[in-house]
Amino acid sequence: MMFQSKLATFFGALILAGSAFASQQGACPDINVIKAEGLPMVEEIGMNYYLAYNISDYSTSSVWGFFIAPIEADSEEGALEASNEVLSMMNAPGVPHQQDEDIICSYDTGTPNLIAAAIKDGSQISPMKLKQYFKSAR
Repeated sequence: MMFQSKLATFFGALILAGSAFASQQGACPDINVIKAEGLPMVEEIGMNYYLAYNISDYSTSSVWGFFIAPIEADSEEGALEASNEVLSMMNAPGVPHQQDEDIICSYDTGTPNLIAAAIKDGSQISPMKLKQYFKSAR
């Protein structure tokens, strides 16, 4: 009887852990949805360095800001082209983590020193919030 109780407790914990992991995995926007929308905006963050971004719900129930930075380019147009090229090659799902009230999903760009992340702000997402996160992540 004691063995059955321990076994039931073990399987119950396993089911709960699996549910928690599954809900965390689904917390990030799908990279294919992000790729379909692309990165239509850039902000200069340094001499010839840009942060490319988009703000969207990405087919979720929340608004997210997604960015790739630092993009080295001679112009905003060049930065948009380069960032969307990087985005088109990305395939890995986002890895979620919590920072205060924000959910931040990190994505692998396949390029060293190039950061890609989606941020769901506890209040409201903005280009300034994306730049602040990028500067703190470096």
